[in-house]
Amino acid sequence: EHALAKHPKDVRLYGAVSDVELRAKRPEIAIARLEAGLKQLPDANFLRWSLADLLIQAGRTEQIDELIAELKARGMDYELVDYLQGQLSFRAGRWTDAVKIFESVGQLLGVRPERQELSKFAYITLGECYERLGNTDQRYEAYRRAVGITPARDRLAVAARAGLAASLVALGRLDTAIDEYRKNLILPDAPDSVKIVLARLLIFRNLRLPESSRRWEEVEALLEASAVASPDS
Repeated sequence: EHALAKHPKDVRLYGAVSDVELRAKRPEIAIARLEAGLKQLPDANFLRWSLADLLIQAGRTEQIDELIAELKARGMDYELVDYLQGQLSFRAGRWTDAVKIFESVGQLLGVRPERQELSKFAYITLGECYERLGNTDQRYEAYRRAVGITPARDRLAVAARAGLAASLVALGRLDTAIDEYRKNLILPDAPDSVKIVLARLLIFRNLRLPESSRRWEEVEALLEASAVASPDS
């Protein structure tokens, strides 16, 4: 706040402060920061686009049509506007409409390095759309593309790899899915739930094998680690 008071016309500060609030899981404050920025800098398309994106994520869509119309009128790149419309369709449960948009903008956004983050989000959301449509092959392909552009230490790596692993399970590719969950497990932000899912898959695979071929050591280690992480569960 001190920095904003000192430099009220610095568009980058509003975006940075909003991002800090968002990462701290305070979306309403993040939205308020962007709204304050737009009052100071009404011509800042970056703030207007970011505000629309956060409002869609928060389910506050009453302003979205107006914001998107303003972005178009002010010459915002069409793929960025389409991304917002894709997210809007996704949140509204219009899976087919969202698929059409994200299949197009995912690749277009990935062309420019500064928009790689949006490309990742586009492919992850595309995977979720295909899951809801019951299209397992395309679901896998969407997550495969997301993983392909998401480094291991990226904040979206867990979501991308978890989606890929789950799509492999849906395809019946159990061994490959297990390998993918193992990769997910070593990511910096991997949730403890990955241990449980992996343990279940290993149990399922073991039960399909002859008794002499079953291996329980990894299952036991995963369940023990999960119990230590969540002693009250």
